[in-house]
Amino acid sequence: MKNLMVSLVVFSSLFHLACEKDRNNKNISACALSMKHKFEKELVCTEKGTMESNLYEGIYNNQKVYFVDIMCPSCNTAAPQFGYTCDDKKVMFEEFSKVKDVKQVYNSCTKEFME
Repeated sequence: MKNLMVSLVVFSSLFHLACEKDRNNKNISACALSMKHKFEKELVCTEKGTMESNLYEGIYNNQKVYFVDIMCPSCNTAAPQFGYTCDDKKVMFEEFSKVKDVKQVYNSCTKEFME
């Protein structure tokens, strides 16, 4: 039982430090940090400025949504089809052009939050 308690304390400390490392990157919101972790497998950088997928936020139907978009000048990529609210509600984009105030939240190449 004692070993289990020690293991739990060590694990929670390491988890807390990992979260704090992300938080200390900049003054990021809990929602942005959560979305970065949600989309972590999709946030990939092949080469900065050539092929990268980054986390963005925007306003769609009066809701703040987070989504991954691919930045590739020489690729013919489709616009994102969905995003998520901070409440983890999936929102389908009927027309991506209606997503307003789009800004980058996390860059997969620099591994930095933009907030």
